[in-house]
Amino acid sequence: MLHEDFSYIKHGFAGHLAEPDNGSDRAVIVIMGGEQSLLPGIKIAERFADYGITGLEVSLFGAEGVPDSPNQCPLEMFEPAVKYLRDAKKIAHISTYGQSMGSVFAALTAQYIGGIENVVMVSPSHVPFEGTTKDKKNMTGHSVATWRGRDIPFVKPDFGKVKMSKYHRHSAAQYKVMGMWIAFYDAYRDKTAEKEAFLPLEKTGARILLIAGGADEAWPAEYSVNEIRTYLENKHYEKEVSAGQKAFQVRAQRYTGGGIGA
Repeated sequence: MLHEDFSYIKHGFAGHLAEPDNGSDRAVIVIMGGEQSLLPGIKIAERFADYGITGLEVSLFGAEGVPDSPNQCPLEMFEPAVKYLRDAKKIAHISTYGQSMGSVFAALTAQYIGGIENVVMVSPSHVPFEGTTKDKKNMTGHSVATWRGRDIPFVKPDFGKVKMSKYHRHSAAQYKVMGMWIAFYDAYRDKTAEKEAFLPLEKTGARILLIAGGADEAWPAEYSVNEIRTYLENKHYEKEVSAGQKAFQVRAQRYTGGGIGA
Protein backbone atom coordinates (compact mmCIF):
# COMPACT_ATOMS: atom_id res chain seq x y z
CA MET A 1 0.00 0.00 0.00
CA LEU A 2 1.30 3.45 -0.96
CA HIS A 3 0.83 6.52 1.25
CA GLU A 4 1.00 10.26 0.62
CA ASP A 5 0.33 13.28 2.86
CA PHE A 6 -1.13 16.61 1.73
CA SER A 7 -1.05 20.06 3.29
CA TYR A 8 -3.46 22.90 2.68
CA ILE A 9 -0.67 25.40 2.05
CA LYS A 10 1.01 23.28 -0.62
CA HIS A 11 -1.86 21.31 -2.13
CA GLY A 12 -5.02 23.29 -1.32
CA PHE A 13 -6.33 20.61 1.01
CA ALA A 14 -5.08 18.72 4.05
CA GLY A 15 -5.29 14.95 4.00
CA HIS A 16 -3.77 11.53 3.51
CA LEU A 17 -3.86 9.13 0.56
CA ALA A 18 -3.85 5.34 0.81
CA GLU A 19 -3.38 3.70 -2.60
CA PRO A 20 -3.34 0.00 -3.51
CA ASP A 21 0.09 -1.20 -4.66
CA ASN A 22 -1.20 -1.77 -8.18
CA GLY A 23 -3.13 1.49 -8.33
CA SER A 24 -6.84 1.76 -9.06
CA ASP A 25 -9.29 3.41 -11.42
CA ARG A 26 -11.62 4.11 -8.47
CA ALA A 27 -11.21 6.39 -5.48
CA VAL A 28 -13.16 7.40 -2.41
CA ILE A 29 -12.81 10.76 -0.68
CA VAL A 30 -13.25 10.06 3.03
CA ILE A 31 -14.64 12.90 5.16
CA MET A 32 -15.03 12.46 8.89
CA GLY A 33 -16.77 14.66 11.45
CA GLY A 34 -16.10 15.46 15.07
CA GLU A 35 -12.93 15.41 17.13
CA GLN A 36 -9.94 13.19 16.54
CA SER A 37 -11.18 12.49 13.01
CA LEU A 38 -7.83 12.36 11.20
CA LEU A 39 -6.72 8.91 12.37
CA PRO A 40 -10.12 7.20 11.91
CA GLY A 41 -10.34 8.81 8.46
CA ILE A 42 -6.94 7.42 7.51
CA LYS A 43 -7.92 3.98 8.75
CA ILE A 44 -11.07 4.02 6.62
CA ALA A 45 -9.06 5.20 3.60
CA GLU A 46 -6.67 2.30 4.18
CA ARG A 47 -9.60 -0.08 4.43
CA PHE A 48 -10.80 1.00 1.00
CA ALA A 49 -7.26 0.48 -0.30
CA ASP A 50 -7.40 -3.06 1.09
CA TYR A 51 -10.34 -3.60 -1.28
CA GLY A 52 -8.37 -2.21 -4.23
CA ILE A 53 -9.87 1.29 -4.10
CA THR A 54 -7.76 4.40 -3.53
CA GLY A 55 -8.81 6.21 -0.35
CA LEU A 56 -8.18 9.93 0.17
CA GLU A 57 -8.94 11.30 3.63
CA VAL A 58 -9.58 15.07 3.61
CA SER A 59 -9.56 17.03 6.88
CA LEU A 60 -12.31 19.58 7.43
CA PHE A 61 -10.75 21.45 10.34
CA GLY A 62 -7.90 21.39 12.82
CA ALA A 63 -5.03 21.07 10.33
CA GLU A 64 -2.73 23.94 9.37
CA GLY A 65 -4.40 26.34 6.96
CA VAL A 66 -7.98 25.12 7.50
CA PRO A 67 -10.46 26.32 10.14
CA ASP A 68 -9.59 25.40 13.73
CA SER A 69 -13.19 24.40 14.48
CA PRO A 70 -16.25 23.10 12.60
CA ASN A 71 -17.13 26.56 11.29
CA GLN A 72 -17.18 27.95 7.75
CA CYS A 73 -15.19 25.05 6.32
CA PRO A 74 -14.70 25.93 2.62
CA LEU A 75 -15.98 23.44 0.06
CA GLU A 76 -13.32 24.79 -2.30
CA MET A 77 -10.77 22.52 -0.60
CA PHE A 78 -12.38 19.57 -2.34
CA GLU A 79 -11.74 21.01 -5.82
CA PRO A 80 -7.96 20.34 -5.75
CA ALA A 81 -8.61 16.98 -4.07
CA VAL A 82 -10.85 15.86 -6.92
CA LYS A 83 -8.47 17.37 -9.50
CA TYR A 84 -5.52 15.51 -7.98
CA LEU A 85 -7.34 12.18 -8.20
CA ARG A 86 -8.39 12.80 -11.81
CA ASP A 87 -5.22 14.39 -13.19
CA ALA A 88 -2.36 12.98 -11.13
CA LYS A 89 -3.80 9.54 -10.39
CA LYS A 90 -5.85 9.20 -13.60
CA ILE A 91 -8.86 7.97 -11.64
CA ALA A 92 -12.09 7.91 -13.61
CA HIS A 93 -14.56 6.93 -10.89
CA ILE A 94 -14.72 9.01 -7.70
CA SER A 95 -17.05 8.62 -4.73
CA THR A 96 -17.44 10.41 -1.42
CA TYR A 97 -17.80 8.74 1.97
CA GLY A 98 -18.88 10.97 4.84
CA GLN A 99 -19.48 10.03 8.44
CA SER A 100 -21.46 12.14 10.92
CA MET A 101 -20.78 15.81 10.08
CA GLY A 102 -18.66 14.57 7.19
CA SER A 103 -21.84 13.25 5.55
CA VAL A 104 -22.91 16.84 4.91
CA PHE A 105 -19.65 17.54 3.08
CA ALA A 106 -19.85 14.27 1.15
CA ALA A 107 -23.17 15.44 -0.27
CA LEU A 108 -22.10 19.06 -0.79
CA THR A 109 -18.94 17.99 -2.61
CA ALA A 110 -21.04 16.02 -5.07
CA GLN A 111 -23.41 18.97 -5.49
CA TYR A 112 -20.91 21.82 -5.83
CA ILE A 113 -17.78 20.16 -7.23
CA GLY A 114 -19.55 17.55 -9.33
CA GLY A 115 -18.32 14.41 -11.05
CA ILE A 116 -19.03 12.20 -8.03
CA GLU A 117 -20.61 8.87 -8.91
CA ASN A 118 -21.59 7.63 -5.43
CA VAL A 119 -22.27 9.37 -2.12
CA VAL A 120 -22.10 7.26 1.04
CA MET A 121 -23.57 8.97 4.12
CA VAL A 122 -22.96 7.22 7.43
CA SER A 123 -24.83 8.44 10.53
CA PRO A 124 -25.85 11.39 8.38
CA SER A 125 -27.51 14.75 8.74
CA HIS A 126 -29.95 15.97 6.11
CA VAL A 127 -29.03 19.61 6.80
CA PRO A 128 -25.86 21.61 7.48
CA PHE A 129 -25.80 23.30 10.87
CA GLU A 130 -24.44 26.35 12.60
CA GLY A 131 -20.71 26.36 13.30
CA THR A 132 -19.14 26.36 16.74
CA THR A 133 -16.02 27.84 18.28
CA LYS A 134 -13.03 25.63 19.02
CA ASP A 135 -14.04 25.17 22.66
CA LYS A 136 -17.60 24.31 21.49
CA LYS A 137 -19.03 26.67 24.06
CA ASN A 138 -20.37 29.22 21.58
CA MET A 139 -22.21 29.17 18.28
CA THR A 140 -20.73 31.41 15.58
CA GLY A 141 -23.81 32.60 13.69
CA HIS A 142 -22.30 31.14 10.50
CA SER A 143 -22.71 27.88 8.65
CA VAL A 144 -20.41 24.93 9.17
CA ALA A 145 -19.82 25.06 5.39
CA THR A 146 -19.18 27.81 2.83
CA TRP A 147 -18.96 28.05 -0.95
CA ARG A 148 -17.14 30.94 -2.58
CA GLY A 149 -17.16 32.75 0.75
CA ARG A 150 -20.90 32.44 1.32
CA ASP A 151 -22.58 30.42 4.04
CA ILE A 152 -24.46 27.30 2.98
CA PRO A 153 -28.00 27.47 4.51
CA PHE A 154 -28.06 25.88 7.96
CA VAL A 155 -30.14 25.08 11.04
CA LYS A 156 -29.31 26.49 14.46
CA PRO A 157 -28.99 23.93 17.24
CA ASP A 158 -28.70 25.58 20.64
CA PHE A 159 -25.92 23.73 22.46
CA GLY A 160 -26.10 26.19 25.35
CA LYS A 161 -29.39 24.80 26.66
CA VAL A 162 -28.05 21.31 27.39
CA LYS A 163 -24.81 19.70 28.44
CA MET A 164 -23.67 18.05 25.24
CA SER A 165 -21.91 15.08 26.79
CA LYS A 166 -24.56 14.31 29.42
CA TYR A 167 -27.10 11.55 28.78
CA HIS A 168 -30.82 12.23 29.07
CA ARG A 169 -34.16 10.54 28.68
CA HIS A 170 -36.27 12.07 25.92
CA SER A 171 -39.86 11.42 24.92
CA ALA A 172 -38.89 11.07 21.25
CA ALA A 173 -36.28 8.36 21.86
CA GLN A 174 -36.57 4.89 23.35
CA TYR A 175 -33.00 5.03 24.62
CA LYS A 176 -30.80 7.53 26.44
CA VAL A 177 -29.43 10.30 24.24
CA MET A 178 -26.76 12.96 24.63
CA GLY A 179 -27.50 16.63 25.01
CA MET A 180 -26.28 17.11 21.44
CA TRP A 181 -29.10 14.84 20.22
CA ILE A 182 -31.68 16.99 22.00
CA ALA A 183 -30.22 20.19 20.55
CA PHE A 184 -30.56 18.85 17.01
CA TYR A 185 -34.02 17.44 17.68
CA ASP A 186 -35.17 20.87 18.84
CA ALA A 187 -33.52 22.55 15.83
CA TYR A 188 -35.42 20.28 13.43
CA ARG A 189 -38.70 21.41 15.00
CA ASP A 190 -38.21 24.72 13.19
CA LYS A 191 -39.63 23.37 9.95
CA THR A 192 -39.05 26.57 7.99
CA ALA A 193 -35.32 26.57 8.77
CA GLU A 194 -35.12 22.82 8.20
CA LYS A 195 -36.73 23.15 4.77
CA GLU A 196 -34.44 26.02 3.74
CA ALA A 197 -31.32 24.10 4.81
CA PHE A 198 -32.33 20.68 3.46
CA LEU A 199 -29.52 19.28 1.33
CA PRO A 200 -30.69 19.26 -2.34
CA LEU A 201 -29.34 15.78 -2.93
CA GLU A 202 -31.08 15.53 -6.28
CA LYS A 203 -28.41 17.94 -7.56
CA THR A 204 -25.60 15.48 -6.83
CA GLY A 205 -26.48 13.23 -9.75
CA ALA A 206 -24.99 10.37 -7.73
CA ARG A 207 -26.16 7.06 -6.38
CA ILE A 208 -26.73 7.48 -2.64
CA LEU A 209 -26.20 5.03 0.20
CA LEU A 210 -27.57 6.01 3.63
CA ILE A 211 -26.49 4.17 6.78
CA ALA A 212 -27.64 4.81 10.33
CA GLY A 213 -27.97 2.84 13.53
CA GLY A 214 -31.35 2.58 15.16
CA ALA A 215 -30.08 4.07 18.43
CA ASP A 216 -27.74 6.92 17.53
CA GLU A 217 -26.99 8.78 20.76
CA ALA A 218 -25.28 11.83 19.23
CA TRP A 219 -27.95 13.07 16.82
CA PRO A 220 -31.14 11.73 15.17
CA ALA A 221 -29.39 10.06 12.24
CA GLU A 222 -32.22 7.61 11.60
CA TYR A 223 -34.60 10.56 11.28
CA SER A 224 -32.25 12.14 8.72
CA VAL A 225 -32.13 8.92 6.70
CA ASN A 226 -35.93 8.73 6.58
CA GLU A 227 -36.21 12.41 5.66
CA ILE A 228 -33.69 12.05 2.84
CA ARG A 229 -35.43 8.98 1.43
CA THR A 230 -38.83 10.68 1.48
CA TYR A 231 -37.38 13.86 -0.02
CA LEU A 232 -35.76 12.02 -2.94
CA GLU A 233 -38.86 9.91 -3.54
CA ASN A 234 -40.93 13.08 -3.79
CA LYS A 235 -38.38 14.49 -6.21
CA HIS A 236 -38.67 11.30 -8.30
CA TYR A 237 -34.91 10.98 -8.14
CA GLU A 238 -33.80 8.62 -10.88
CA LYS A 239 -30.50 7.41 -9.42
CA GLU A 240 -30.35 4.53 -6.97
CA VAL A 241 -30.95 5.33 -3.29
CA SER A 242 -30.37 2.65 -0.68
CA ALA A 243 -30.56 2.67 3.10
CA GLY A 244 -29.60 0.21 5.80
CA GLN A 245 -28.30 -0.29 9.31
CA LYS A 246 -26.00 -3.30 9.00
CA ALA A 247 -22.77 -4.28 7.27
CA PHE A 248 -22.01 -0.71 6.26
CA GLN A 249 -18.37 -1.39 5.39
CA VAL A 250 -19.32 -4.14 2.94
CA ARG A 251 -22.13 -2.10 1.42
CA ALA A 252 -20.02 1.03 1.14
CA GLN A 253 -17.30 -0.95 -0.63
CA ARG A 254 -19.92 -2.44 -2.94
CA TYR A 255 -21.08 1.03 -3.94
CA THR A 256 -17.72 2.68 -4.36
CA GLY A 257 -16.22 -0.40 -5.98
CA GLY A 258 -18.66 -0.42 -8.85
CA GLY A 259 -21.80 -1.59 -7.17
CA ILE A 260 -25.03 -2.80 -8.61
CA GLY A 261 -24.93 -3.42 -12.30
CA ALA A 262 -21.23 -2.60 -12.63
